[in-house]
Amino acid sequence: MNVKKNINMLLGTRRKIGLLIIAKVRARLCEVIKFMVIGPGCTLIREGDPPSVVWFILTGEVEVRKKFYDHIVGKWVNRIQILIGPGECVGDVELIDGCLRTQTLTTTG
Repeated sequence: MNVKKNINMLLGTRRKIGLLIIAKVRARLCEVIKFMVIGPGCTLIREGDPPSVVWFILTGEVEVRKKFYDHIVGKWVNRIQILIGPGECVGDVELIDGCLRTQTLTTTG
């Protein structure tokens, strides 16, 4: 209905994310973020559980395991898929999609 607005949207430059916008996002996140120190051997996420949190890894390592059926042994086994470290975010996909957890995450250090 507003042709001028539509043309400006198509031809105009996109807004860059500035420090002010990042500061606003950070301020909103601070209300819901909790910092925790977790020792080795703790399970953060268990495969099959409903999602409730997202984890941001600041230090240390977390091993990601998934259940597979081993035809040789004839039973389900957990295999390490990957080790993740600082700067990684885990658990967000299941929370957004609303599905059960697909992997088990355990701290290693």
